[in-house]
Amino acid sequence: MTPTSLHSLIGRNTIWNLLRFLVNFGVVFILTPMIIRVVGDSQYGLWAIVLSVFGYAGILDMGVQQATMKLVAHYKGREDTDRLNSIASTAVVFFVLLGIGTFMCCWFVLPHFMHYIVSKPEEMNVAIPLLRLIGVNAIFVFCSNVFIGITLGLQQYHLRGKLDICIGLTRLVATWVLLKAGFGLLGLAWLKLGLDASVALALALTCHAVHSGFRVSPMLIGRESIHEISRFGFGIFTASTATRLNETAMPLAVSMLLTTTWTAYFTVAKRLSAYAQELIYALSSSFMPLFSELAARGEKDAIKEVYLQYSRYLLLVTGPIYIMLLFLGPMFLKLWIDPTYAELAGPVVMILALQMAVNGVQPLFGRIILGSGSLAFFVRTNACTSIAALMLGVALIPALGIVGPALAGLVSAICQQGLYLYRLESQVDIPLRRLITSCHLRVLFPLTVFAAVLWWLSQVPSVPSYTTLFAATAGAFALYAPLAWALSLNRHERAFASQLIRKRLRLKPAAPEPAMEVRR
Repeated sequence: MTPTSLHSLIGRNTIWNLLRFLVNFGVVFILTPMIIRVVGDSQYGLWAIVLSVFGYAGILDMGVQQATMKLVAHYKGREDTDRLNSIASTAVVFFVLLGIGTFMCCWFVLPHFMHYIVSKPEEMNVAIPLLRLIGVNAIFVFCSNVFIGITLGLQQYHLRGKLDICIGLTRLVATWVLLKAGFGLLGLAWLKLGLDASVALALALTCHAVHSGFRVSPMLIGRESIHEISRFGFGIFTASTATRLNETAMPLAVSMLLTTTWTAYFTVAKRLSAYAQELIYALSSSFMPLFSELAARGEKDAIKEVYLQYSRYLLLVTGPIYIMLLFLGPMFLKLWIDPTYAELAGPVVMILALQMAVNGVQPLFGRIILGSGSLAFFVRTNACTSIAALMLGVALIPALGIVGPALAGLVSAICQQGLYLYRLESQVDIPLRRLITSCHLRVLFPLTVFAAVLWWLSQVPSVPSYTTLFAATAGAFALYAPLAWALSLNRHERAFASQLIRKRLRLKPAAPEPAMEVRR
């Protein structure tokens, strides 16, 4: 893979992931306050609790989606279509069975336990039908998951992005119509079912269209494919189970120890921070199959240089997001929902912003580990810190309320990233000193200036409004952008970016793009 084609692939995948994120965030930005105002805080908390079924069922995927993505990219790099089809067929059958199992559980098991979570009779009358609709929906969600893994393993992020954008805009319009018509939570559940079924079908057709020779059949399932998926998937499963358990159990703990209304406050804070976290995922997720494909071709030096170079780029892009969430998050909640949410959920948002900033110190560490298949240390560290965060968070709820889980997550992130930095050299053969000098020090001053300006502007007395938020952010970026351009990019990167911008804006006749080297 040439440097030009490598940068083109990374750019295409990243841009479409970013567009997909921005559209979906815009949809949620509009729909969340609308849903809360129509159904109320308690009903919204019930909706969040029922949807957490997907989080628990997702634990049972055994890491198969990530394993499928990694192995599809691996065999794509080796141009081995037969092994790719065997991996895909094995994963599809597994997820279909998992969806059917979740459906059976939602219909015949979980309804007998809902009274432990939902105490009000009127909520119970909605919760049971809602749960059963979600059970049917689970079949299509898990089918979508496996075809997402295959699509991304084939490096078709742009097609997935286009599909998600169309579905997001459809959800926006249809939700508004259903709420106006008074269908409530059951109407939203039916809408989710229809859209998720459409996504599953579209992704299946996409996989067949983009890869010559691709096919899925139970007859292609082989012992070697089962072994490969289970071996890699078990490592992913161990690492992700504790994280998912933490994310899905905490709203339930808040509901049981406090009330469903507090669950709504906590869920909104988590959702706001989660969408900021999804921005990082949108920018970095395409690197895992890329690292896997490069590893299959034996291009170790390219892997290390891409890691260092694009870690710096990601820090430049994501750093301001953490800072804006930290200083402007409570004000945003006040405008987005209402002052009560700003008062009660604002401190949680600020702590979660600090947690994300700590996790963002190495934005590509998990991607390179998963892509290379070296999982042992990553799995143990992630599992232990996630379980510790869950136990500490539950223990702090009686004393600190919804702030307790956020503080527990921050402590966990500090411990986790400290261990990652300590093991960086032995895990991926990159000296810690090189990472600090080539990435962190080169972005430190611009980010510090951005934080200082944003903090100062946020302290200026004014009436909270979206105009105020925009003005504060624009003022901070006005200083940040030229500093980042001059101090964080080298001469070759500035020249490459300048010529690319001129070509895209047609400021002069198109010329061949300079082949920017994968270098520090």
